[in-house]
Amino acid sequence: MGRSLKVKSEYIPRVKQAVKLNGYASQQLLAEELGFARSTITRFLNGKLISNLNFFEICQKLGLDYREIADWDELEETPAATSEDEGENRAADFSKYIERLSNPNFLKFVKA
Repeated sequence: MGRSLKVKSEYIPRVKQAVKLNGYASQQLLAEELGFARSTITRFLNGKLISNLNFFEICQKLGLDYREIADWDELEETPAATSEDEGENRAADFSKYIERLSNPNFLKFVKA
């Protein structure tokens, strides 16, 4: 599974609008809220590859569905899906990954 994701180009305007709709006057404020470098937010908002974990966290903070806006065809270090089923399986794998990250026990482990 790839380690990086990017926003599909057709969703970039929607993603940028979500920043404003969620009350962030600047990319810097969103970056500070998440504990990220501003460059990570800039890359996300411009459809550049960022780590999948950062991608998921930004989507969650902005109320965006990562499954919808992620460019699954541009996964880094992952060959392109050869069938529709493979693409669906890849999305299901990411859903399981998010479920694990949301588990309170996982968060306790990471903070320890």
